[in-house]
Amino acid sequence: MTFCAFAKWKSKNWEWVEDPNYDKSALRIAEGKKDRRKQDTLYVRVGGDGRVSSTPFTVTNDSEVRDEFERAGRYNNLASLLDGDKRTHRYDKVMAALKLLFANLN
Repeated sequence: MTFCAFAKWKSKNWEWVEDPNYDKSALRIAEGKKDRRKQDTLYVRVGGDGRVSSTPFTVTNDSEVRDEFERAGRYNNLASLLDGDKRTHRYDKVMAALKLLFANLN
C-alpha cells in the first residue's frame, strides 16, 4: 500500500479487520445465484465433458414470477425515465440523485 497526498490509502486489494455486514440479497446477486437461476429456467447447461448437466425447469413459485415481472417493470420505468424525451419533475429528481451518487467518481 502507498500513502497518497490526500491522506487516502491506495491499494488494489482490500483487507478488512472483520467482514462488512453486507445485505444477503445483494451478496446472492454478486455471487451470480439469481442470474444462474434465470439461466437454468431458459437454457440447457452443458458440462465440461460435453454432457447435458441440467435442462430448463418450470418456475412454479408464483411469487418469484410476480417479483421478476415487477422488477422488469421498474427497469422499464427507469429506462424510459432516463430517455430524457419526456422531461418531467420525476426525471429531474432521478437525474439529480444519480449526479449526487456518482459525483466522486471523476
